[in-house]
This record gives sequence, structure tokens and C-alpha cells, in this order.
Amino acid sequence: MASRRSPVQARSKRTVERILDAAAHVFGERGYAATTNHIAERAGLSIGSLYQYFPDKDAMMAALYDRHLDRVASHLVGRGPDQDDESWVRWLVAELITVNTQPEASVLWQTSRTVPAMRARLEALVDALVADAGTALGIRSPLRSRAVIVTALATVHEIALPTPTPVRRRVAVDAVLAVATHP
Repeated sequence: MASRRSPVQARSKRTVERILDAAAHVFGERGYAATTNHIAERAGLSIGSLYQYFPDKDAMMAALYDRHLDRVASHLVGRGPDQDDESWVRWLVAELITVNTQPEASVLWQTSRTVPAMRARLEALVDALVADAGTALGIRSPLRSRAVIVTALATVHEIALPTPTPVRRRVAVDAVLAVATHP
């Protein structure tokens, strides 16, 4: 679902970013049960102003998801150290923790598997990371590269977050390394 009005002027673009920033914080604090009124209040806008840009919270969630995945992709895809396997895995886990501790990350992760458009974007990002893992780790099997990325995502979300302590980080790195280096 798209926004109602595409921002052209700088002021309109800033307003959309303000709405999305507010939505990120409100969804992060209240989950998807948050209302557009909560978001408008956090953004310092009237509900009517918010509705000029987004018809409902689903449209805000979709825009927020697109923005988040654009940031994640620019942060991760085609990057990483050109060193040994452990350095690359440490980098991947650290970066996944960084991008997934943003205010909106938790609610986006929870909804990504149920909203078809979001799922397609997530799968495209995973495919790009699978290619990167194959190259960085010298893995020839796309299935094994996928296992590395899926393990990294699941481990970060289920073990390292919400509080990425040194022990939790180490467990995540060890789990991904076990999959990455298993013959």
C-alpha cells in the first residue's frame, strides 16, 4: 500500500521522514497495536496532516519497512572485511545486531513473514547476503551459503537481541561459524 501523496518539496519529504521516525518509535514501543493517533501525536502533527501522506498504519508500516530494508541493504550488501572467515562472520553478526536494534526493527521482523510485499523484500535482501556469504567465505554451495545467512539472522534475533551482551554476541558468532566452516 503506497502513501497517498508523494512528497516532492523538501518540506514534504521532511514531514514524511518525521512521520516515519515517529512510527518507528511508536511501533517499537507499542507494537503493531499502536494507532495512527499515537503516531500523529509523536510526530507533532494533526491526524489530518498524517492522513495527507498515509491512508492508514499499514501504509506507514510498508513505508517504514522499505526505508529500513534500504538502510540494511546499503549497510550490509557488498560490504564486509576481506579477511578470514571468522572476521567476516564477526562483522556480519555485529552489523545484523546494529541494524536490528533500531526502534522499528522488532515489529518489522515480527510482521515481515506475514505481509507478502515485506516478505518479498526480505527474501531479496537475504538472496543478496547469500551471494555475499558465498564469496566472502568461499562457499560454492548456494544452499550452504543460505544456511549461513539464515543462521545469522535467526541467531541474532533469537539469542543476541534484545540485549546484545558480549556472551550473547559470542554465542551468535560461534553458531554462525559452526555452519560457515562445517565441511
